[in-house]
Amino acid sequence: MISFEESYFKGHFRKNVGNFQKEDLERLTNWYWGWVRSLNKFVPLLACGKGKKFLEIGCGIGPVSNILYQKGYECDASDISSYSISRAKKLNKNVRFFQQDITESCNINSKYDLIIAFEVIEHLKKVNSGIKNMIKMLKEKGILICSTPFPCKKAYDDPTHINIHDKNYWEKEFKKNGLNLVKSYYTTFLPLLYKLNKNFSFGIPFKTEWRFINSTTFIIGEK
Repeated sequence: MISFEESYFKGHFRKNVGNFQKEDLERLTNWYWGWVRSLNKFVPLLACGKGKKFLEIGCGIGPVSNILYQKGYECDASDISSYSISRAKKLNKNVRFFQQDITESCNINSKYDLIIAFEVIEHLKKVNSGIKNMIKMLKEKGILICSTPFPCKKAYDDPTHINIHDKNYWEKEFKKNGLNLVKSYYTTFLPLLYKLNKNFSFGIPFKTEWRFINSTTFIIGEK
């Protein structure tokens, strides 16, 4: 059986993102700046993070951690891929990177004020276990933010997308596992221009199934 590492990180992802070089981190940081800025309307992510602990799940080479470290957060980042973690450790010394399968038992003593998992839960076979483990790692009043594609042809084009659902399904899953104040939002991001400058990455509050535009669902909950 082909592993997730082979099918995704050595196949689909590397084809579309790159080989995890310094320029890939810079480009992805620009891209996710728009995501973080869009979410800042609902959760004050860009306020001073001094004294707060953050965990990025499914981090790749850690672009979201790269953004929040600059805002003062103490940043940890994990991924199932040994390849991405080995590259990330070389590219960003300000973040503690470690390999982790979020659907398995999490032997982490740290508790986090904020956990973000962008485009992760759609890949999980044991998605309920993954959500439970993320919630276990939150402090009381800690915030969990996930993003995930909504059901459409484009979402199913990636063969590693095995859990595609609408936002109502995800809201119920978050609430069922103990999160409060759960909300979800559709947001669309324009391609290409972000490569020139991070300020060209911004979210528009609607969804589209057009394959050349990145459109996603944000789900936010508080422990």
